[in-house]
Amino acid sequence: SETEAAVTPDSLETETPVAAETLSREDEILIRYRQAQTAGEALPIELQRLSGMNFLGRDFSGLDLSGCDFTGSELSRCNFKGVVATHAKFDESVLFQACLDGGEFMASSFRGANLSEASAQGAGFGEAIFDGANLIRANLDGASAIKSSWKKARVHLASMQDARLLESQLHETEFNQANLTGSDWRE
Repeated sequence: SETEAAVTPDSLETETPVAAETLSREDEILIRYRQAQTAGEALPIELQRLSGMNFLGRDFSGLDLSGCDFTGSELSRCNFKGVVATHAKFDESVLFQACLDGGEFMASSFRGANLSEASAQGAGFGEAIFDGANLIRANLDGASAIKSSWKKARVHLASMQDARLLESQLHETEFNQANLTGSDWRE
């Protein structure tokens, strides 16, 4: 029988077909996300439950991930540039060197997540929760995290120039050697 061909996220630019049986579950999910977004359809609930999955290095850029649950997932080096991920859960996930630049993460949760060396320049984190998160060497320059929670977060050696953290909860947050030049921390 003939093998069905599909387009993987990595081959979208070249339109090179890849045999369907070679796709991982994660690749299939990303293809369905992009198809749903192109068609203007809502994501089925089963595609929003992504706990414990391995999306290492995948490209989520520009997608609407609102309400998705990535709890405990491997998201290192993923591209979340320009995503809309309101009310999403990234608790205990690994986002090492992930790109969240310009993304909108309103009321999302990053409890205990590892965002070390991640970039979130100009991202929106209003009412987000970073309690216990690791943001060592992260870049949040120009990010807005108004009314967010950072209890016991580790933000060592991070850059948060011109960030806005108005009315945020910073109880026991560690900012050792972080660059906070021009940041707004008013209550």
